[in-house]
Amino acid sequence: MPSGTHTTELDIPIEKVWDFVSDMNRWAPLVPGYIEHEILSEKQSTWTFKGDIGIMQKTVKLQIDITEWRE
Repeated sequence: MPSGTHTTELDIPIEKVWDFVSDMNRWAPLVPGYIEHEILSEKQSTWTFKGDIGIMQKTVKLQIDITEWRE
């Protein structure tokens, strides 16, 4: 399964970061392969992604369950 990590340090107050991160509508389109998402409840959503592996393409729909959401 593909995975990756990227870290960036920002010189802005944590409150501004949380304000952005706490609303997935703001950052969802920034995720690689993103097609769309639908918020079902405060802790559940579905996401659709398109993945490219060489000449193959696959569309994947995932259900996301947030187990912990804290500032």
